[in-house]
Amino acid sequence: MLGELASVTRNVDHIKTIVATQQSYARPSGMKELVQLATMIDDSLRMGESSFAKHKIEIVREYSERAAS
Repeated sequence: MLGELASVTRNVDHIKTIVATQQSYARPSGMKELVQLATMIDDSLRMGESSFAKHKIEIVREYSERAAS
């Protein structure tokens, strides 16, 4: 029973993180903003972390900085 409760708590915390991340990117339409692509990708991958771990999926991140134009 305690194990199940701990699992539910972890899942609820994960859901809270996903909702908070999605809300941080929710902006009124038509608004432009410069963002760091690597940060957005990392946030997206963080939302799927538990699923990746469950299915033994390893994510390899290799980002390169684009030269300023």
